Amino acid sequence: MDKDAELIQVSTNEDGNFYFVYKVPVQRGIKGKTKSKVDELIIVGVNKNKVDQFCKAQGIILKKEEL
Repeated sequence: MDKDAELIQVSTNEDGNFYFVYKVPVQRGIKGKTKSKVDELIIVGVNKNKVDQFCKAQGIILKKEEL
């Protein structure tokens, strides 16, 4: 994941799969025009069987009460 990405939400669906929503600041602009910063959202879907592996790789600690 991008080093500037900020995890803003974690949710699950009825099947128990997880969705991690990240906010990533990016610069947009047209050549010769002023560039402005905007935020893009990236949604990462993770199978319930792989969520522990994903969290470990990303350094994420999930607490039950947060879900």
